[in-house]
Amino acid sequence: MNAFRNPHVITTVKCAGPGCANVRRESNHWFLITVNHGRFMCRPYVSAQPLRRFDQPVCGQACAQKLLERFLARPPG
Repeated sequence: MNAFRNPHVITTVKCAGPGCANVRRESNHWFLITVNHGRFMCRPYVSAQPLRRFDQPVCGQACAQKLLERFLARPPG
């Protein structure tokens, strides 16, 4: 496996925030939100790592907050 990333490859990811149309093209300040087994997790987005099934990329704090509010408002169970 090649440990070096090709600088000519650009990863494009659409924000999962409600109502957001931002697209990531190698910029900073993006997060990954994961909601799985009743847990809400937020971590920095690293484009070198593949997205997993429950990962939702968001463009910043405002969209991460919207997904947190949606998570907290969901019915229990």
